[in-house]
Amino acid sequence: MCRLLVVGHGAPVTQRDKKSGRTALHWAARHGHLATTLWLLDHTQQAPEGDDDDELDTEASPGHSRRPSGSRLGVDELTKDGTSPFHLAAWGGHVEVCKELLGRGADVHRINKWDCSAAHFAALAGKTEACHWLYHEAGLDLAQRNSQGHNSLHKAAYGGHHLLCSWLLTLTAPATPGDPQAGAGQLLLDPALIDFRGRKGKAGFAREGAGQTAAD
Repeated sequence: MCRLLVVGHGAPVTQRDKKSGRTALHWAARHGHLATTLWLLDHTQQAPEGDDDDELDTEASPGHSRRPSGSRLGVDELTKDGTSPFHLAAWGGHVEVCKELLGRGADVHRINKWDCSAAHFAALAGKTEACHWLYHEAGLDLAQRNSQGHNSLHKAAYGGHHLLCSWLLTLTAPATPGDPQAGAGQLLLDPALIDFRGRKGKAGFAREGAGQTAAD
C-alpha cells in the first residue's frame, strides 16, 4: 500500500503530520513494520542530482535539526521534538527494526529535546527485550539521565513495569578503566530510585534489589 501511494499516486513520502512532525518512516518504525521501514529508506534516501534539500528546518528544537519535506528521508529523520525512528522502534519494542536502523547508520546515542535516549523510550514502555538488546548489544547506557534527571529505572518504575525493574536491578557497574576493582560489583542503578508508584496505580512498588517496599 505504501509503495502504491508513493509510486503510483505520487504521495509525498516526506510529508509530516502537523502535531508531532512524524513522517511515514517514523510511523512504520513505531509499529514494527520492518518491510515498510526498509522500503522507505531504500527508495527515498537518494536525492536527485543538484537537489539542495539539505537546509535545516528552523522549527526543529534547539540543538536538533530535521530536513524539510522534500524527496528523501534520512535514517535519523527527526520529529519536532527531536525523536528519531530508532527511538520509536525502541518504544514499540521492535528489536529487529532497531537492528536494521542501526545497521543503516542510525545514531544509537541520539537524544531528543528532553535528553531522552532510546533506553528511556523502551523502559517507559516496559520493553525488557529491547532494553536488554540496547544495553548488551548496542552499548547504550541505561543509567544515562534525561533533562528531568530520570534514567531507565525511573521510567520503568513510572510505567509500573515490575519485571523490567527487577532485571535492571541485576545490572552491575563496569570496572573503572585502570582500576579493575573500582566500581566492579556495584549496582548500575540505585534501588532507592523507584521509591514511588507506577502510573498504572500499582501501590507498594517493590524495591526488588533492596528487599523493601515503597511507601503506599
